[in-house]
Amino acid sequence: MKRLIATIFILSTIFLTACNNQTTETSTSTNKTEQTESTSVSQTTENTQTSETTFSTQESQSSETTTEKTETTEGYTVPEELKDEIVGYGLNSNYIELPSRILFTQSLQKGYWSGEWYQMSNDYLVYYNKADGETYVNCFDPLCDHTECAVQNGFGIEDTLFINDRFYYVSYRAQIYSYAFDGSDVQLELDLFDEMGSSWRNKISYENYIYIMYLTADEEYHLLRYDTKAKKIEDLTAKTGNFILPYFFYNGEIYGCDSDGIYIKTDLGLSYTKEIETFFARASYEIAQNSYLIGLTRDKEGKDNDGFTSYIGIQTYDMKTGTETLISNETIGKEVSQILYADENYYYFLADDQIYIGKSRSNHDMYNNYGGKIYRVNRDGTNCICIYDNKGMTFNSMIVYEDTVIVSASEIGVHGGIAQTWANGMYIGEINEDGTIDSLEWVEVIA
Repeated sequence: MKRLIATIFILSTIFLTACNNQTTETSTSTNKTEQTESTSVSQTTENTQTSETTFSTQESQSSETTTEKTETTEGYTVPEELKDEIVGYGLNSNYIELPSRILFTQSLQKGYWSGEWYQMSNDYLVYYNKADGETYVNCFDPLCDHTECAVQNGFGIEDTLFINDRFYYVSYRAQIYSYAFDGSDVQLELDLFDEMGSSWRNKISYENYIYIMYLTADEEYHLLRYDTKAKKIEDLTAKTGNFILPYFFYNGEIYGCDSDGIYIKTDLGLSYTKEIETFFARASYEIAQNSYLIGLTRDKEGKDNDGFTSYIGIQTYDMKTGTETLISNETIGKEVSQILYADENYYYFLADDQIYIGKSRSNHDMYNNYGGKIYRVNRDGTNCICIYDNKGMTFNSMIVYEDTVIVSASEIGVHGGIAQTWANGMYIGEINEDGTIDSLEWVEVIA
């Protein structure tokens, strides 16, 4: 069993790494770290404990711990206000979108390769203001120099959640910080490093809860739940004997996969599990939008020279109707390799279009695997167009707001006679009436 799970882990890690492989060599920029680790997983838990475990918070370590009654399916009714919601899922997302702003991390100045080291200033938590189109440091204290407030280093946007007007950051050192909407009032809410080590992965939030996958010292995966109101954390796997790697929430239930790689759903307390036969059957979904899951589908039969099944198109899954729709690469006219963004009208994606850049400093050939091109296609697979073409850039993720696009990207090329990436960060551009983008410019931050 454990050999099988280890195999699943290795394959899933290789697969997800391949999805995000943009160049032969990667930058050491901080806002790309832990990206693959947060989504790759092998579930090895065979834990059948039924005891209840509640870890105390820093404020109440000496007080009596409490436990929460496990939810049951009998009589369970999804609250009306929770219906048709999907919260906190996006494999390659570098953004948090709120009604008034789009948050991301960004350096205050553009950094380039210099000598032997990648020279970049620290990344800060910043926001694009939808009202005026400018980008600001996410701190509202006019006297703050941003050396000790929450915006310094941004805490890492991939590990930041937004719950009830506060931001929560879950670190890999088993710590949970929170800070106010304006970047002030930083609080260390939980510090369990001595008890739990540093193997916290796959954070996701729903209502006032933060769900965290945790790897124990015995290499078993557990699902923990932190209550931001009660300030307590529970080991739901130890409590129920069930485990799920959570991908998203819909209608008050968790969707994900279990320790055997079977895709299942369960309630918020893990009191039951139910296998989902069609969902995720052939695809690695990357984007959750409204009631749709959108992702890439692999060919079950055909494999490439490295033993991996190839992508065959974009697939959507309508959770309301259970309907799956595949738009094949043949229909699109491109070999789709990564979905950057999706809205109600279009898919934005990268395609296999490898371009040789030059020799790296370790004398290896360096390529831009996507050719510096961003494509857009209608949701029915028609009218595929290249909206941006710049072989000197690689792309990681993007978000579209009205006619503005913000792209997580790196500049790539020969610099000082060496092929490399540099100036990693956020770039902004305007979408023309025909859907094209004339240029992407480095996002300048107003401090």
